[in-house]
Amino acid sequence: MPTIKRVQIAHGILTWDGIERRSQRYGTFILDNTDYYSNVHVLNFVNKAHLQTLVGKQVRLTAKVLKSRDSGHVGDQFLHIFPSKPKAKEEVEIGVGHLFIEKGFGGNTAIGLIPSDGRETLWLNPIKLYRLHDQTIDIFIEETTDKDSPKAEFSDEGSEGGIANGDGTIQILDRQAFKRKADIFAPPKFTSLGDGLFVVGPQKVPEKGDRVNVEFRQKNP
Repeated sequence: MPTIKRVQIAHGILTWDGIERRSQRYGTFILDNTDYYSNVHVLNFVNKAHLQTLVGKQVRLTAKVLKSRDSGHVGDQFLHIFPSKPKAKEEVEIGVGHLFIEKGFGGNTAIGLIPSDGRETLWLNPIKLYRLHDQTIDIFIEETTDKDSPKAEFSDEGSEGGIANGDGTIQILDRQAFKRKADIFAPPKFTSLGDGLFVVGPQKVPEKGDRVNVEFRQKNP
């Protein structure tokens, strides 16, 4: 039986495009050259040529943490998960599935795994991604005959809309984000004065974890 060869195919600081969280797909990640607050800079690289030879094949992706630091990400308010700080030299198996790559932000190559069960969300385990977010890592790949990594299970995956982060910002969940192009609005609050009269004002200032009313309006073509 041939020896399965594990090859390093990327180096950098792990992050992902915001649409991955907003859609709850969590399908790809990126090895960038800086962290969330641009406090750290590294020389990142991806061996795209080697990745191209493995696209569509069943592979295992593993991350090795080289430099550990606190993540600047607020976490996922809908799934109730937050960054956890790994140790240097810690290895995290990102997952097993069919490899795909696509163009990511900043000209980076986004690396992902497609599960075989046809699900549209949680392709990768976000708990593992939030453990690796903002860490300087090496990524290793190897072909495998192992089954796909199971879907991460959460007691509540949340309903679409908005949730306050508690710092004046709002997180959005729109599971159709990859299928439609929509503008997002937070409609004002209408208070009736009677006789058909209304006072229009903003929604109340939300506290952390509060649901916020938002609307998804299709963009004009």
